[in-house]
Amino acid sequence: MALGMGDAGREMRQPMGIISIGGLVVSTLLTLVVIPAVYNIFSRSKKTQKIDKGISNA
Repeated sequence: MALGMGDAGREMRQPMGIISIGGLVVSTLLTLVVIPAVYNIFSRSKKTQKIDKGISNA
């Protein structure tokens, strides 16, 4: 339906449908996979920096 297959005027709707579905897929992957992974990497580096500072001050 979003791709506009088999209908009159599909030449105009098909590119917009492809972009819309592609955007939904990419945003879903970013939200569920990439952003939590990047957050986890940065939070780990902050924790190790705090541990290193605590050990060097003792």
